[in-house]
Amino acid sequence: MKRHRHELKTLTFSGKHTFLCIQGCTLKHHKLVELLCSTPDHLSTVTASVEAQSCADLRDYLRKSCWDISKVVPDLDPSLRLPIVHLACFLGKHKALEVLSEFRLHPLLRIAKTEETPLHMTVQLLRHQTSNSIFLPDVVVSTVKTLNQHSYPISLFSAKDIKGNSVLLAMAELISSNIPEAVTLLCVYLFRVFVHFILKEQHCITTYGSLHVLSSILKDCNKAGQNVESLLQRSIHGEQLLEYLKGLQEKGRLEMSSENIGKTVLPP
Repeated sequence: MKRHRHELKTLTFSGKHTFLCIQGCTLKHHKLVELLCSTPDHLSTVTASVEAQSCADLRDYLRKSCWDISKVVPDLDPSLRLPIVHLACFLGKHKALEVLSEFRLHPLLRIAKTEETPLHMTVQLLRHQTSNSIFLPDVVVSTVKTLNQHSYPISLFSAKDIKGNSVLLAMAELISSNIPEAVTLLCVYLFRVFVHFILKEQHCITTYGSLHVLSSILKDCNKAGQNVESLLQRSIHGEQLLEYLKGLQEKGRLEMSSENIGKTVLPP
């Protein structure tokens, strides 16, 4: 009988856990958290068939439970009590996010307490990294691409949390903080990728408009009076990134100037 109870306890408290869990965690997470943890992320080593099944299981649960994806998941761990879209971004579950996009995903949904968007949670994912995973950049870019299917890049990257931080400002703050150099370099690379998402926006504004929006985001201050430029100046890698951004803006202005000259019609 004692053996049976032990086996039952092991079964009850077994399951998937997040990178926030301590080793040997026995916390029984909410079913949605367990399903999310079963889906691929930057640390996955399972086969394609297992990945596909994990996504199918998540999809099946969402449909059968009629889960409102804007609802906070009532997990026992307070740090995981977030809407499932935010959780997917926070945990690097890019394939799960693709599943969620089938259920009227809202890319600008805010957390009530912090006003963070799903993309803000991707920055939180980066904060928890102690080394540069070779698959993490692809996961983050995939996340942005999925969110971008439901919103314009400018809206994604200009949205602010309760502290007045846009995603780019939060990234600049991370780059200037005391994190391992490998993670800093990863953040610098992803920052540049994010900028190109903005500059390639062609759906609703011109190239000039994209450059203007980018310039505004870089100079816009949060509630502490900080902006992207002032934060990047705090570190060597940040200063190099700032020079790159200034060069990018100058190149864009020169290209537009050349285009305008070419369109000028001289009088006969």
